[in-house]
Amino acid sequence: MKRSILPVCFFALFLFFPLNSWAGSPALASANWTVGAPGNLATNPPSNDSLIAFVAKVEGGLPNFVICSSKFADLRNSGSLSLVVATSDGRFCSPDIIDKTASGFDWYSFDENSQEPEVRDLSGNGKLELVVPTNFTSYYGARHCVGQWPVIYAWTGNAYMEVSNQYKSYYEHFLASLQNKIAAAEERKKQESAQNAAESTPKGSGPQWSAGAYPGPQAKPPEAPQLDEVQLPCAKAEAAKIERFLGARDTGIADAIKWAESDNPNDREFATDVLADIGTPESVEYLRTLSRDSVKSVALSAQSDITQARQGAKAHTMDLEGLADKAGNPIRH
Repeated sequence: MKRSILPVCFFALFLFFPLNSWAGSPALASANWTVGAPGNLATNPPSNDSLIAFVAKVEGGLPNFVICSSKFADLRNSGSLSLVVATSDGRFCSPDIIDKTASGFDWYSFDENSQEPEVRDLSGNGKLELVVPTNFTSYYGARHCVGQWPVIYAWTGNAYMEVSNQYKSYYEHFLASLQNKIAAAEERKKQESAQNAAESTPKGSGPQWSAGAYPGPQAKPPEAPQLDEVQLPCAKAEAAKIERFLGARDTGIADAIKWAESDNPNDREFATDVLADIGTPESVEYLRTLSRDSVKSVALSAQSDITQARQGAKAHTMDLEGLADKAGNPIRH
């Protein structure tokens, strides 16, 4: 089943638990969550077993998951810690934020397109942000990579909001790093192709290299972290998405067209997601062509993505009142 590729909507479910209702519940619920507490939770984190029991209690379910990552941090800059935790039922790691408040605990969840977040002080001013890797292409199992880009959230006084537009320099540095990895991967691929061609050429008919050597100006593989053949298309799509975010609207269309015209249906299905994310009239025309693809999964993906492309990019914001209504009335225990 195709996973949603609409830009991630950060939504909140608020579960309020009076502190006196935690009698007999995990010790973490009654622990001191303040930054200044002796041996505070940020420097002395609880065990995974304690976290599992606590998160299961907050979410009102059974502890049938594992902890992917966890961190206590003062996200609200209030002197009280928040728990940033990612859990998995065996397939994906989904992030949550749990805040301890005067009335109990507030629980915030991201949607299924979000991955394990990173807590950062991006401005160097002591205030923390969450950098959340967010899928913008669908998951197709082991057949293809998934395109992601980092979305930045911060506490704004009454909610966690998407604040990516405030951190253009972060994206510029991220893009430069990604472009270096792409260039290194393409150079390595070029050198390997040349070496393979040389090894298949009879002696005396062309240039020769010693076993294990790399042709060309470089004597060894690049030092930059390597991307493999599976990762490279997504790295290109990710770099292009960030360039579009920074203002270059049509960036990435050439690669998307190449994938759309590929003989590999996995590439064509990947192209539908990228074209939808680009969202220009030209990309919509290619989506219309792919909506008639002979491979059903490609056609269905394109048909679904045409609507998104027409709507254009959506801001990553949170309507507290509307989303609370949508999720149902707050549950009180």
